[in-house]
Amino acid sequence: MASLTLYIAERWQRLIQGCALVLLLATAQPATAEPTVTTLTYKQVGDEELLLDVVVPEQVETKEASESADRSLPVVIVVHGGGWGSGDRKTMIAPVLETLTQAGCIYVSLEYRLSPQHRWPACLDDVQDGVAWTKDHIAEYGGDPDRIAILGYSAGGQLAFWAAIRDTSPHRLKGLIGLAPTTDFLEDLGRRSGPSKALRDLMNCEQDESLAITLQRLYEASPINYLHDKMPPILLIHGSADRSVPLQQSVHIQQKIAEQRWDVPCELYRIEGAPHRQSEWDQFDEGYKRKLREWLGKHL
Repeated sequence: MASLTLYIAERWQRLIQGCALVLLLATAQPATAEPTVTTLTYKQVGDEELLLDVVVPEQVETKEASESADRSLPVVIVVHGGGWGSGDRKTMIAPVLETLTQAGCIYVSLEYRLSPQHRWPACLDDVQDGVAWTKDHIAEYGGDPDRIAILGYSAGGQLAFWAAIRDTSPHRLKGLIGLAPTTDFLEDLGRRSGPSKALRDLMNCEQDESLAITLQRLYEASPINYLHDKMPPILLIHGSADRSVPLQQSVHIQQKIAEQRWDVPCELYRIEGAPHRQSEWDQFDEGYKRKLREWLGKHL
C-alpha cells in the first residue's frame, strides 16, 4: 500500500512539473537579438574625423523583413537634427531607428560638421560624402546599393532633401523621408523679426548684411525652391502642433509637387497634436511607425 501511495505521488509530481514547463514555454517571450553596430570614419577634414554607424538587424521581426531575408537588405541613411549646431547620430530619433531595424533595413547613421564652427555648406558636403560612402561600401555589410533611401529629421531633413536633389549617380536614392523637415528658410524668416540664431550660425548672416543678400542666401539654401521631376518617392511625417518647423512646410512640399504634376509620389502623414520633438510623437500617434514600415516595404 505504501509503495502504491509513493508511486501515485511521484506521478502527480511529474504531471505538475510537466504542466509548469508547458506554461513557461507558452508564455515566454522570444529573445530579440541586438543589431550589429559597426562604427567607422567615413571622412576626415583636417584633424576632425567624421563617424558613421552601420547598423545591421540580426533578427527578422516583421513580414516585410521576412520577405527580404533571402536577399541583400534595403538601406536607410539617417541624418540627425539639432539646428545644424548640435545633435548626434545615435539617440536623437531612437524610436525611428528601432522601427528601421524592425522593418529589416540596414541603417547608416551619419554625423556631420556642426555650426557655428563650420558654415554652410560644410554639413551638406559631409552628408553627400556619407551617401557616396554608403553606395560604395554597403554591399560589404549585406546591403543593396540599388535600394537606398535617405531619412532626415528637422535640420537633418533639410540636408536629406538636398542630398536627394543633388543625387545624379547611377545608383540614385530610391526614397526620401522627412521627419518634420526644414525645407523653407524664408518661411522661417517670415515668422520672426529676422533669421533665427540657428540660421545665423549656419549661414553666417551678418547683422549689417543687406536684406536682399540675406533673402537670396536663404532662398538658395531652401530645398523647396529646387525640387525637380527626378526626385525619389517622398514620405513626410509631421506633427500638427510643431512650432519649430510648422506643418505647413511639409504641406507646401506636397502641394508644389502636385502643382508641377511630376511623377513623384509624395505622401504626408500628419500626427495630430504632436510637437516638433520626435521623441514625444509616440504619445500622440504610434501609427507613423507603421506607416514608415509600410512605405519602406513598398518603395525599397
